[in-house]
Amino acid sequence: MTFLEFNVGKLDISTGNYLKEFIGHNDKITSVVKLNKTQIASGERGCIKIWDLHTNKCLQTFTDFTRDITIIEKISNTHIACLEDSDNIKI
Repeated sequence: MTFLEFNVGKLDISTGNYLKEFIGHNDKITSVVKLNKTQIASGERGCIKIWDLHTNKCLQTFTDFTRDITIIEKISNTHIACLEDSDNIKI
């Protein structure tokens, strides 16, 4: 499996081998955060995607952004906060 700049990958830290690839971003990924045991969130310019770790499928896409998502932080079981290019914080 080839790991591309526009995809999120899960790798085995003991071997360095890629285990999964989450395909669906259209621009350089600028942030990733684990939300729980089954989901991660990843950000790029203009969007955040929520991924299922078991199926590799995108569960939801948020597009209410115009700049790079530089930080994503889980703040509760139902909310995330993100920093949009060091300028705007959105919850």
